[in-house]
Amino acid sequence: ELIPVIPVNTLKGMAPASLGLLVAYAMEYDGRRLSDKYDFVPMFLTDETRVTARAATTSIFMFSNYVWNVEFNLQLSAAVKAINPASITVHGGPSTPSYENDCKMFFANNPHVDVAVRGEGELTFADMLDALDLANSRDLAVLRDIPGLTYRTADGVCRTADRERIADVNTIPSPYLMGLFDEFGSVKAGAIIETNRGCPYGCTFCDWGSATLSRVRKFDIERVFQE
Repeated sequence: ELIPVIPVNTLKGMAPASLGLLVAYAMEYDGRRLSDKYDFVPMFLTDETRVTARAATTSIFMFSNYVWNVEFNLQLSAAVKAINPASITVHGGPSTPSYENDCKMFFANNPHVDVAVRGEGELTFADMLDALDLANSRDLAVLRDIPGLTYRTADGVCRTADRERIADVNTIPSPYLMGLFDEFGSVKAGAIIETNRGCPYGCTFCDWGSATLSRVRKFDIERVFQE
């Protein structure tokens, strides 16, 4: 009876830190109470067959878009909606537009996208899950008071206020230490370990999670060693 929450990762041999951090935060959110509504599926190593099989059940699908996977993610997102229009597709990451006009164009070009998360996604995604009630309604208007979102409604694309960055990144649980990437097992060839967020510089060639010109926030060094 729980709504599945499915992170979609197609990059073999690399644990997807971004998706893992999102799921870890949502699982631990406010005393783990989202577990009463959702089944967090640790499908961190997947392909089109597994995604489309899951799409038969109304679910929330998560996509973290980068230059190397955005086109395939959009194809999978479209396949999910073709199988089950009641599912919700959520896109974030550096290759998901943040500026208002770019975001409108992104939604116009990709009618299968339901929600775009702007900036840091952990708290925004958890708040979104908390507000949604897919068991009874698919109305995304319930997201109107959640900062950091752009979403599709019958009346057009809606945009909420920007969200402040998470001040203490150590409040974000570690997907590694929670065992969320254990599915990779012996095939895991690499892993991304995040030691800090933010950068005081604004180099034109760089996008550090769009966190340029911002204060550096560090993960506790003991946590990094444990990971």
